Amino acid sequence: MEDEGQLMTSGGRPLSPGASYIFMKNDLSNIARLEDFDQEKIANGFFSEVYKVTHIKTGKVLVLKKNVQQFNRPNVLLEIQLLNQVHHPNIIKFLGVCITDGQLHALTEVST
Repeated sequence: MEDEGQLMTSGGRPLSPGASYIFMKNDLSNIARLEDFDQEKIANGFFSEVYKVTHIKTGKVLVLKKNVQQFNRPNVLLEIQLLNQVHHPNIIKFLGVCITDGQLHALTEVST
């Protein structure tokens, strides 16, 4: 029987305790530095700020969800793991992460 509080992968399997390590190990190519982007703040909330960012070298426009609360780090990692596993036309596409000052920040496509 499935635990109602258990988080599941897109394939219906529970996320394992080692999923954070596996996720980061497999996706190191999708890590960017915050300094690589020009930033324009478009929204903010209690846990995060949202920026429209443009990669300085490539000109690619993305959305950066910047974590602003240290204590929220585990939830950000979980959100990134879930976004990385979900592939649906009605859900924004996860593209990578920025890391700064020990915090993870999600990079996604721009929603149109």
